[in-house]
Amino acid sequence: EIQQWCYVNAIKLCDLCQPARDNSKREKLLALSVENEQDLDEIAHIIRSVWHTPDARYMFAARFLWSEYRDTIEDNASFFFDKIDIIMTTVYSPSQDDILRFHAPSYSVSCRQFN
Repeated sequence: EIQQWCYVNAIKLCDLCQPARDNSKREKLLALSVENEQDLDEIAHIIRSVWHTPDARYMFAARFLWSEYRDTIEDNASFFFDKIDIIMTTVYSPSQDDILRFHAPSYSVSCRQFN
């Protein structure tokens, strides 16, 4: 689940950083799948190459300044992008810190009564 989450957030990062100029990295990501073990190294390489650009760091930090970008990428994405080489492996097992920082969006509401 964390691998898929990183993959989706990396596509969003590509959208922020390279909208019309160069979306080749986004297109490469879209052609790959975290479900395919042979793709994991290439996905990690692309995410790393995007994340380590000044544009990506700037857009990630500045996304709160523009309302249209505010909710684009999760706040904790930098934590996971910084360790993408570990995450995109077949033997990856989330650490306790990974689990605590991971936030998957929820799309439902639950009600619980406490007595």
